[in-house]
Amino acid sequence: MSAPASIYLLIVTQGAAILLSDLTELPYLQSLIVVWLSYTVFTMYSGSKGVILTDTLMFLLFTGASLVFAYYIVSDLGGVAALGPIGILVGPMVVAFLQTLLKILQREMTDLGQMDQEQQPT
Repeated sequence: MSAPASIYLLIVTQGAAILLSDLTELPYLQSLIVVWLSYTVFTMYSGSKGVILTDTLMFLLFTGASLVFAYYIVSDLGGVAALGPIGILVGPMVVAFLQTLLKILQREMTDLGQMDQEQQPT
């Protein structure tokens, strides 16, 4: 199993265990064991066909949730008419550009602060 897949499985297992723990008031460790056992039993029982089926359903679920989320974000900003057809394409690029500029500014300010500390006499 590749490292990204292992990390994803770890995150999903921990998330499911936290959810189960919150809903059932089971301790976290017991919830983690229940979740892991359910994954293991399901995989052993259904085999690769079951895994493919659940992966497909999860893809559809996540894609649908992403589309609904994107719709609500755009509608909160005033809809597609407020952004304009060009705004939909240019908007994300502008945000990425501004984020990069802020990171560069933060790095420069940190470097300046370190230089000032080094130049001050003790």
